Amino acid sequence: MKNLNFSVLVTVILASCGGSGDGGSGGPEFSGNDTKLFVPGGGWKSLLRKDHADLTKAQLKDAYWGLAVSEFSGSTELAILTPELAVRFAYLIFDYYPYNAPISIYPTGYELSSYMGVAAYDWFEGEVDFADEVDVDVSYRCDRSGDESFEAYKGKFIGGKGALYQQFLDCRVYSDWYVSGESFALIEPYPVDSYDGGNTNESQAVTFFNELVLEQKGSYGGSSIGPISMFGFSDNTDRQESAFVSSMVVLMRESGADGYEALKAIEMSKNSSAYYPNAVDGAIALKGYGSVLVRNFRFEGADDFPLLDPLKRDNLFAFELVGADGVKARITTLGLNQRVLDMDDDGDGDYDERIVFNLGGFIIAEANPAQPYFSLEFNSEDTPLYPIDQFDMPPDLVTSIKWATNYPPEDGFRILPPIYIDADTPEQEVQVEIVWRQNGEVITEAANNLELSTEYYDDPFGVSVEVVISDGVNRIVSNRLTYWY
Repeated sequence: MKNLNFSVLVTVILASCGGSGDGGSGGPEFSGNDTKLFVPGGGWKSLLRKDHADLTKAQLKDAYWGLAVSEFSGSTELAILTPELAVRFAYLIFDYYPYNAPISIYPTGYELSSYMGVAAYDWFEGEVDFADEVDVDVSYRCDRSGDESFEAYKGKFIGGKGALYQQFLDCRVYSDWYVSGESFALIEPYPVDSYDGGNTNESQAVTFFNELVLEQKGSYGGSSIGPISMFGFSDNTDRQESAFVSSMVVLMRESGADGYEALKAIEMSKNSSAYYPNAVDGAIALKGYGSVLVRNFRFEGADDFPLLDPLKRDNLFAFELVGADGVKARITTLGLNQRVLDMDDDGDGDYDERIVFNLGGFIIAEANPAQPYFSLEFNSEDTPLYPIDQFDMPPDLVTSIKWATNYPPEDGFRILPPIYIDADTPEQEVQVEIVWRQNGEVITEAANNLELSTEYYDDPFGVSVEVVISDGVNRIVSNRLTYWY
């Protein structure tokens, strides 16, 4: 929508950040007690009562860190980490359902652009100049929302930087999500290159919220989760030369029948060209389960995935979860299809067991039960982990299979050679089989059979192809590519 913007940020504040007292220093300081990860800096209550416009960003972060931690009613002691719980905590980090509420809300709309000097560009005269000092006091009905909805902003911009009190009532922010409540935003311009070779400005913000409520309305089959109350802050203003850095400290409390309460203190960096983040650090807690430390992990050698070249190993996204008694879980994402869970069951520093999940990209999980979907309902009794020294990594299809011929296929079908990897099996030992079908029935199957001539069919309608890849231990089957015209 044109008046509100949101960011689903999966991150927050480093465990190494220091902070205490009214002076403010950008974040909390962990106490050093391994069973108590969340300890706010002193003086946060007095900071919260002060006029926010008189406080620095660091002081506001101190105040709202304390607020978020104080609202959490669960235990912050280190959790007894199991494979099932590691998957649940990873869902919280990846912002997967049900932990997927949009939480960074600030104005970027046309109506405010004249005040902000942000996200505005005069195509005839060039970049809009920032006003020296502009007061803001506006309100209007929210776009694509009900007649009773409204949003209001009050504050000022100085040199393009704004400090705004925000108020919302049933404002649609994304899909079927609506927001109500109050927040405070520090907004900054960020210069970007425009498509015509010039420069323009986008806005970025730190958003602070004290019981901002998000609610799903009008979703198919009714609302899937209850209203979510949020306390804390999210920050996407830290731009580095090679990465975007986002951070958050947020308490999320879902009030439905199966409601949850989660506390996230995470910082994450991501290259603009990368699908997954480069690094993640911090701590998270779930009511009823406890908490874990989150720390980034880099593979230094080739022992874990010996046949991935160094560049690919450097681009792996991996992090560790640390629970009680030093027990750790390492979660590694390889490409778009595989997620590896390693467990250090006894806390001795060495990873003992492994399982590989299918992310549902280009392969069918049912064809290889030992490689289940990455699901919140994962049960290690049904699909056990295996000792790492006995584990064979399954092959992975890097991209979906694609037609090499134009429609219609007058001279038969042809697919492009499938692109795949296997992290621990030499290429000459990997077998690739192409299976051609029509209306589900096998026409022909053979190794590297990329073509299907017209002698195999009279009508091209319903012809499909799938790729089967085996390393002698594991076998994966691609999604089918079907001709329907």
